[in-house]
Amino acid sequence: MTADPSPESADRMMLEPALASIGGGVSATHRQLKELLIGLRLEGFSPERPSLGVSTGELDLSAAAVAGANDNRFDIEFRVRNRSGPADALTGVGITVKADTTGFAVRYLAIVNDSGHAVFRDVPSAEWSFDTFAPSGRRSGARTMVLPMVRRERDALAAAGGDDYAVIVPAGALYRLSRPGAGEPYILEIVCPADRTGIFPLSYRGTDGRWRELLIPIMPVRSGSPRSRVRLREFSPDEPWETGDSVTLAELGPEHRQIIEDSISAAYDRATIAAWKNLVETAPPQVGDIIQARLSASEDQG
Repeated sequence: MTADPSPESADRMMLEPALASIGGGVSATHRQLKELLIGLRLEGFSPERPSLGVSTGELDLSAAAVAGANDNRFDIEFRVRNRSGPADALTGVGITVKADTTGFAVRYLAIVNDSGHAVFRDVPSAEWSFDTFAPSGRRSGARTMVLPMVRRERDALAAAGGDDYAVIVPAGALYRLSRPGAGEPYILEIVCPADRTGIFPLSYRGTDGRWRELLIPIMPVRSGSPRSRVRLREFSPDEPWETGDSVTLAELGPEHRQIIEDSISAAYDRATIAAWKNLVETAPPQVGDIIQARLSASEDQG
């Protein structure tokens, strides 16, 4: 007769599928971070146990959750120490915390900095689970932020009957992805804090392997939260996607004609079209002409 597994081996049985999911192309250091994050959940890191440290291999991870002005919201701070390797071995790696409060899970995103520090802001009190993902390697720079790939997360939601995916980036914008029906394009909605509107870049690799570039304008509104929605044609939940800091009209020129035209064509609702119309008045003349011409062509097409 086979003996019951010990608590330690039972935990390892829970870890193995998740560790395998990050694949062989990820560094050993990243793999150890993944293990530490799963260890936080197994050890019960939560609003009820808001301070915890875990270690494995060459890494130490300390986690602390501090209640904000609203006791139902927390700032979560991670500090990772590499005992035998370079301090910046995890720089740029993304960490998500998933908080399920209403049956719909939102992921909050933080990026590990050069000193191994990552912070999540305003996370709701809930049962927290953590995950990690590596940069896509497509581009680098302080203005680019890789978003967590959708497929692995969506599979878990689909089992519960859901078909939505959402992540909140460090700047506070909510990226919510949905699909109206089978075979239809995915719809991305971006909801911004009132003081952080702008023109947001989005890049994604489609089902045909080709990268697509969009600009998504979000303008201030009199009431409610500023938001825009776009169709992501050929979007694949199995492929990487990226966003970044907002761009200014001064950074755009005639060389961006194709991106501007594709972006206007991707607009999904009146608010997004209205945001493009507002840009015509303040854009440099050559850019304003491109925007206006594409808006007029869209109206003519019905």
